[in-house]
Amino acid sequence: MSISYLRKMKMIWQNPLPPNSFPKLQQLRVEGCDELLTIFPSNMLSNFQGLQILTIHTCASLEQVFEIMHEEKEAVLPVTSQLREFHFSVLPKLKCIWKNDPKGIFSFKNLLQISVQDCWNLKNIFPASVARDFPQLCRLVILECDVEEIVSKVEEGSDLESTVTFEFDQLSFLRLCCLSQCKCFYPGRHTTKWPMLKELHAYDCGEMKDI
Repeated sequence: MSISYLRKMKMIWQNPLPPNSFPKLQQLRVEGCDELLTIFPSNMLSNFQGLQILTIHTCASLEQVFEIMHEEKEAVLPVTSQLREFHFSVLPKLKCIWKNDPKGIFSFKNLLQISVQDCWNLKNIFPASVARDFPQLCRLVILECDVEEIVSKVEEGSDLESTVTFEFDQLSFLRLCCLSQCKCFYPGRHTTKWPMLKELHAYDCGEMKDI
């Protein structure tokens, strides 16, 4: 499914969507939709369980991709996304990929490839809970973004706050380039494990000294 150059479109989906609206949708490309602010509102994520490849390109006003809203009074069963790849590029106003930390409500553990490029308002790529659950991720590319950190710090009071371990067990290709504002991989005490890493390309990464 491709949604291209509908520059005045303010939302993609009817709100709310009927259950199981897109059970077989596997690929989605959104391009040149300049008034979109969000791709997936929180109450719609569970309707796209079959989605495997997501590409978003040149959407001038987009601020977030996944809007995660936590309802404290409502018990929510965890949802595991089937996304295998996402590719985001030339999104000048993108503030966050995940509006809030999913905290296990939504899992993205099936991701294999991630690329983010030319997103100049993005301050970090992943919430901590997402970055700690990438058992299959094999390729990560971040280029020409003004990110200050790759992974955002866990919330104060969290059980993860003191020490965080990031295990990228299948990651074989990592490219971090032209991230001039980047200060660190993660702004707290942490360890990272990259047992399968074969190719590492890193330059112009600001003050980041290690990963």
